[in-house]
Amino acid sequence: MLEDKVQNVTVLLPTYNSGEYIKYAINSILNQTFREFELLIIDDGSTDNTIEIIKQFDDKRIIYKKIEHSGISCALNYGLAISRYEWIIRMDADDISLPDRLKVQIEFLNHHRKYSVISSWYTMFGSKKVSHFFKLPISNEKIIKRLSLHSSLCHPGSLIKKKVITDVGGYRNTPFEDYDLWLRLKNKVLFYNIPEVLILVRNKKDSLLRKSCAKSNQILHLQRKYFSEKDEAIVDNNLNGWREWFYGNKKEARRLWLGGKYKNLFNYRILLAILLSLFPIEYFEIIKRLNLKARMDYIFLFKRKDKKRLNAFISNQK
Repeated sequence: MLEDKVQNVTVLLPTYNSGEYIKYAINSILNQTFREFELLIIDDGSTDNTIEIIKQFDDKRIIYKKIEHSGISCALNYGLAISRYEWIIRMDADDISLPDRLKVQIEFLNHHRKYSVISSWYTMFGSKKVSHFFKLPISNEKIIKRLSLHSSLCHPGSLIKKKVITDVGGYRNTPFEDYDLWLRLKNKVLFYNIPEVLILVRNKKDSLLRKSCAKSNQILHLQRKYFSEKDEAIVDNNLNGWREWFYGNKKEARRLWLGGKYKNLFNYRILLAILLSLFPIEYFEIIKRLNLKARMDYIFLFKRKDKKRLNAFISNQK
């Protein structure tokens, strides 16, 4: 017997002192072509003008709850506990969803109910222009393989079955709450990335990602916990080299790449990474944070007409 179609979802939007941007996030959800949802805004103890911004919206689909400041994981878990619907659309307070995002994700889900987490490709923008394009792996197998190196799903752009999150204990209080969740779910559910851009992620200088760069050892610990040496089909010396390059010891990365495999000198990505790893550590860290691959993908893989469309869309946000 076929499952009933999903007709209502909860859009879960945690916020903390995001008064500067939250109106754009809310507008992008209220203007979705799919109309049946509750927009559950969990205010994690904001001290700025967030509440004043939210009060400007007169829409019965908005549910606002303010809690004591305790971090995004606690805010998300509180939102899950009071949400009305089985499926959760994640949204961050400083990002922008494209108008058909919910429609595309829910229509895909209704035709492919085996998936419990459905994300998509995304772009990153600063001020009023797109700068990065993240062409994430599409299939569950490739998503899991990429998870052994870094997050391969866009958390604020995801549609997630609530039960799969609560069944593994909800979000944990960690700077990498999304990556930690994906790793706990990787052998329990099926993932999918819709191969089109559905969300625009704001590139902020004070973003959590940048603040977390100094906590790379925590990422390595997570990876080694969930991807052991038994995962030979997934983890090899090349991938372990990338792990060390991003989060560990750049000298160890070079050893793994060049240990009897000089053919890697003909792999342009690895060769470039080896050359960049020779820079002094302070410059090397800056280079990593630039996310050059996503910048190059935007320049060379993103269609010109799509660049114009998205940049115009960003400029028109009010």
